[in-house]
Amino acid sequence: DISLALHQPDAIESQDSDVSLPKRFTKLILRDNGCGMEEEVAARIFEPFFTTKQVGEGTGLGLSVIHGIITSHGGTISVESQPGEGTTFEILLPCAEDCSQNNPPQEAVA
Repeated sequence: DISLALHQPDAIESQDSDVSLPKRFTKLILRDNGCGMEEEVAARIFEPFFTTKQVGEGTGLGLSVIHGIITSHGGTISVESQPGEGTTFEILLPCAEDCSQNNPPQEAVA
């Protein structure tokens, strides 16, 4: 399940942030109904070289690289997961300065 929408931080989000937040973000939500993850695994998935795969099956760099790209563009990525219930990633990327409120992106679900 994938959705894309315009997101405007509310006053509480703005106050909780250590930095000045842009007025608008594009929010991308990716959700699956797979096996999910234990809290201890989800807490580490953005660490470089962390993997739950066997030796030779992966380097553990994928989500670390994605995290780095998103944060370098002023965005955030978060994960929520429960064993047996799937996983949800939420990505917020700031809109470009010319992102017009008169022509906001249409919410899309795939």
